[in-house]
Amino acid sequence: MCSDSHMHTRFSGDSEADPESMILASISKGLESICITDHEDMDYVCEGIEFIFGREEYFRTFSELREKYKDKIGDGLVFELDFSGNSSTYRSDLLITDWSGIGLEFCFATLKPALFINTKMKMENPNYAVIGEEPQEIALRNKIGLSLNKDELDKTAETVKMLLCKDKYYDIIKEIREHYYYALGTHGAAGVKYIVDDLVKMAKSKKK
Repeated sequence: MCSDSHMHTRFSGDSEADPESMILASISKGLESICITDHEDMDYVCEGIEFIFGREEYFRTFSELREKYKDKIGDGLVFELDFSGNSSTYRSDLLITDWSGIGLEFCFATLKPALFINTKMKMENPNYAVIGEEPQEIALRNKIGLSLNKDELDKTAETVKMLLCKDKYYDIIKEIREHYYYALGTHGAAGVKYIVDDLVKMAKSKKK
């Protein structure tokens, strides 16, 4: 592993990790690059946790750390502003994640597989099963990659080898992406055209 492109620190509601400790750990492990991907959750809801994002402290802390370790981490820390602009992500052969939405993003953007670790699911609606529709995060989990329970982590190495040795994932993920994503790459223009065409039809039907 030469890079870690998805790291949360105590500035995210789902982590308590100290930013500098994470940087030092990355240096000690010989990582070529890291990407801090903290997120500001609006209306954060989690039982027993009140999360308020300290914007000023966040930028002050990382500005100081970026300067302090700039000679250790290439061009400095990378701030994830746009997924498609993360070159280290596209150089990666696979992603290891839990229930984070980055799993779908990575697989559909790169057409490469993911290894999912079955930690406790994070969901805002625990009654989703009543709807009768299986969420994509669950339905596609073992189609765009493979998953392991926490007590199966000793199988990580062999599972990674299986994922890297199967070229089939490229075609499978591409087919799934084309099935679920409308007008990939031009969905904005396609959506506008659909709405305009529909409005024109409605206008014509009223004239009759």
